[in-house]
Amino acid sequence: MSNKIIIISLIIFLIVSFFYLAYIEQNQQEKENFWVVYFANPQDNNLDFIIENHSLSVSNNFHWEVLANKEKIKEGQVEINPNNLWRSSFSADNYDNKKITILVSDGNQQKEIYKIFKK
Repeated sequence: MSNKIIIISLIIFLIVSFFYLAYIEQNQQEKENFWVVYFANPQDNNLDFIIENHSLSVSNNFHWEVLANKEKIKEGQVEINPNNLWRSSFSADNYDNKKITILVSDGNQQKEIYKIFKK
């Protein structure tokens, strides 16, 4: 009988813990205001990248630059609404033996990703 009480208590404790952690995680996700940048296919030889805006209520203006060995080759501006994404499309021609860096800024924060193209 004592073993049953311990097992039932443990199961109740685990269930309550799972619900509590799920509740806390949901609250944290609702309060976060962030954006991310990443390559669409990191293994491929193209420069397609994606900017995801996970802002809570406002659209963000993003400035992006593509650098080849620290030399600017392309740049642009894009406005992305909350919970949306924007996908670039570039071909990676003539970038052998170069480090390609993508810099993205929203005015407050700057993030960068890069690929190294080897022959």
